[in-house]
Amino acid sequence: MKLVSRPIIVGGMIGLTLLVRSRSFDSPIDGNAGLYAHVAYDWLHGSLPYVNTWEYKPPGLFALFALALAVISSPSIAIAALATLAVAATGILLLLLLDRCGFGTRAGVLAGVFYILLTGEDAGILDDAELYIAPFACAALLALAPFRPDRKPLRLWRYAVAGLAAGCALQMMLTALSVVALLALVIGLKAGRRALVPMAVVLLAVCAPFALEAVVYSRAGHLTDFFDANVGATLRRLASRLARPPPADKIYVAEQLRLLGPAIELAVLVPFVARSRDVLVLWTWLALEIAMVVLAGEYYAAHLLQVIAPLSALGAIAVDRLCTMTGRPRLIFAIFALGTFAMHGYFHAREFAKFAYHRVVLRDSGYEREHFDIVRNELRRRLASDRSLYIIDESAELYDEFGVRSPTRYPFTADLLEPSLEPMLGFDGIDEIERVLRTQPHYLLVGRRSRREVAASLHVMSDLIARQYRVILRVGRTTLYALRMRRGYASSKRPNGGFMHRSS
Repeated sequence: MKLVSRPIIVGGMIGLTLLVRSRSFDSPIDGNAGLYAHVAYDWLHGSLPYVNTWEYKPPGLFALFALALAVISSPSIAIAALATLAVAATGILLLLLLDRCGFGTRAGVLAGVFYILLTGEDAGILDDAELYIAPFACAALLALAPFRPDRKPLRLWRYAVAGLAAGCALQMMLTALSVVALLALVIGLKAGRRALVPMAVVLLAVCAPFALEAVVYSRAGHLTDFFDANVGATLRRLASRLARPPPADKIYVAEQLRLLGPAIELAVLVPFVARSRDVLVLWTWLALEIAMVVLAGEYYAAHLLQVIAPLSALGAIAVDRLCTMTGRPRLIFAIFALGTFAMHGYFHAREFAKFAYHRVVLRDSGYEREHFDIVRNELRRRLASDRSLYIIDESAELYDEFGVRSPTRYPFTADLLEPSLEPMLGFDGIDEIERVLRTQPHYLLVGRRSRREVAASLHVMSDLIARQYRVILRVGRTTLYALRMRRGYASSKRPNGGFMHRSS
């Protein structure tokens, strides 16, 4: 299928993505995305990532956010547009991938639609780093598809394109190593004994972005920061995971299985209706992504985004093949497919209707936006050029909006208080928060949008904050504090002399 010959299909996918993710254009920025925007903003103003702000994601992710902020000045709209573009691109690439593998246009369209719907869960505001891996992973596979042995050797430039796309996926998150491993399998299937040269080309292309970044950081004198963020922090976290694997949160696992249940059920049916090397590659892709999630040991919605693309492809193949059956099996499957995906359609219809009612009838966005804007406008009114601000558990990009400098290299409080990230930091994050509070910032902006572990730690600090600050505004889950008066620091030491630590 030629892309130019299917403009209606492509346009329909883009339109569906905009519809499903429409709420994200009018929602406050998520904590993780706000941190990426903050690093990107610093980069646009001359400061390389990792120098002023600690993060462990590769620079390519911040480059994408910087590009979006350079085109669209509003951070919330820029990030929503970037995430929407990534989802639409992945849907279109899945269409092209399945069509080139011989599964047909119908299967490709279904894969794209499934992906757009499944990534639109959580009110359509999923915009974490994992979301940006999928388009590059699909592009890498598309460059080498179909996955059957070639009668004549594939041109090396296609291997180079696949390797470069995989390298870009690694620039989003290092968990995209699953894509590199998948390409190794594909090269083995296609080239056989002649796989050495193609493998070398792919590996060189994968490493090219990191090599270029290492040169840039070396010339800027920050090569140590680059390697500590991209290699050292990841190795420390991996060693901690292997030494003591974290227990799976049953509540979050059950929630994500509910969201992805229809796609999982359809994927399980694939071996009964389609058997080929292409299906084997897709199943391996799914297995590798699941392995990465299990290795990370976290099962929040964002961490499962990598799994959705192969799940969507396999589910679409199952639907397409079973729809070609005749008689009773086809009827049974039609009822099954409609039932399993009904909840996704209902969810998005309900959320869009609610959003439209607020925007058209009540002329507000509902949800958290108005509450958040009230606090932000009050802070903008009070915050003078000589005043300092510390943001706890809210979006770090607010520092850039207010034109104030973050008092710490760790502006995203969840990184400091999340127990799983402590091995990467190398210290107890509560000590860094206490260090900032000793400087007595004029204002504290404290949110309540974090995970349970972070919220528990913030509750422990509430007495400390109450002794030094007074509440000037509390709206929804966000509170604005002002310093009572600059005086001696009220230590959080307990009566027995021990420092306060996070609750277990």
